[in-house]
Amino acid sequence: MSTRRLVDVVVLGGHTGALAAACLLRRRGHTVLHVEQDGLDSGYVDAGYRLPTGPEILPAPKASPLLERLLEELALTADAARLLRPIGAGLQLLGPGYRLDVDLGSPEALRGEIRRAFGSDALVWADHMERIREADAALDPLLAALPPLPPAGLWEGRTLRRMVAGVPSGCPAPPPGPHPLRLFLRILARLSTHLAAE
Repeated sequence: MSTRRLVDVVVLGGHTGALAAACLLRRRGHTVLHVEQDGLDSGYVDAGYRLPTGPEILPAPKASPLLERLLEELALTADAARLLRPIGAGLQLLGPGYRLDVDLGSPEALRGEIRRAFGSDALVWADHMERIREADAALDPLLAALPPLPPAGLWEGRTLRRMVAGVPSGCPAPPPGPHPLRLFLRILARLSTHLAAE
């Protein structure tokens, strides 16, 4: 019985990260099969392109070496500059009996706002958010180095493994117990997964 490979890569998911991966792999000469991960129709067709309907949160291209490189390789830098609209530095979390004005660009302002809304006991959540920010910042050198993805051969694979070995793994565990900020972090994590496969 003979087997024949019809595709090189199967990409699961219909959000920005999966679509970008599929486009990059195809541009690099791989045969790609794109499959919607959950089987639900989560997009719409416009001018022959399938676009996601979910919210997309993207960092400013100049603030993210990976996004800037992605837009350059896909020849979308000018389109992104023309079409992407920046949002304010923060957002607002509303719940029963509280309102939290979150300034994502200022850890000090976030600590003060958490203290105002929930009291000093909730500052462990501000510490947790700062640990997440530090873990994210540890990835920046790896992403700025533009590692070969996917690696082509033994040498590039070895180089990539060494680069990844230098990056701390895992995300800090949240503080125990129920708290409104746990839900807030879950919502932010859920929105951020539009940039990467879940």
